[in-house]
Amino acid sequence: MKDLEQAVRRNSPDLVFVVKGSDFSRGNIEQIRVDSDATIINWNPDNPFKVRSKERRMQEYLDALPEYDAVFIWSEELFAPLRENGARNVELLPFGYTPELHYPARSKPKYECATVFLGHWSKKRQRYLTPLAESDIDLSIYGGGWKRHCFDRTVRRHVQGGPVTGEEYSVAMCSADVVLNIVADHNLNAYNFRSFEIPATGSAMLTTHTERQEEIFGDGAAYANDPEELLSETRRLLSNPDERQRMAERGADRVQPHTIRTRMERVIETV
Repeated sequence: MKDLEQAVRRNSPDLVFVVKGSDFSRGNIEQIRVDSDATIINWNPDNPFKVRSKERRMQEYLDALPEYDAVFIWSEELFAPLRENGARNVELLPFGYTPELHYPARSKPKYECATVFLGHWSKKRQRYLTPLAESDIDLSIYGGGWKRHCFDRTVRRHVQGGPVTGEEYSVAMCSADVVLNIVADHNLNAYNFRSFEIPATGSAMLTTHTERQEEIFGDGAAYANDPEELLSETRRLLSNPDERQRMAERGADRVQPHTIRTRMERVIETV
């Protein structure tokens, strides 16, 4: 926090943009206001009322809300709770993708598989992937925590490695026929970053169903409401390559406006 305070004093910015700020106290934000005339805004890409799907609150973040000139959040479902906790001006800022990182890439043999899931372990994700792991479908899993937390040997044998980042992230998705997305419960009825990153690579996305994803992508993605439907939809897509390709093309077209740059332009216009 001292580094930020020193940077504010040194540069006299017009805008201070705090991402999440779960470790910033109300006093920290008050000090920035004392040291500058900057507009101070916050964007929280998490759910401050349900941290990692557990009934935990980002209490320090919530206590600091009244000090921000504007608070951006990714779901309108959180507007009222944020206002009840003191936020004066709440604005919508959805997730998005970065074209320099998320694009149609050439596949690599090391990642090639029928279906892939890229993401850290959670109980929900393990539950959804178990029927696939028990089937004859070629499934690859990459991400943190799987070796540490997943004790189901059937699922563990599909874990190929830890997190895949940078350009390799797009390569891994483009090397699979179907890319899975399992939206965490703390993302409510909305989306996560993968909801935008997967279509941006031109990959066929099969995701757990949420209303906001369906509003954005429509038939540019496939949806599942439970683990068994995830398995059946995977089989359907794998057996219909032409349909899968058309769906991926529709998804790639519909994701185009949803870049991180567009999101930041929205912030500047609002401020």
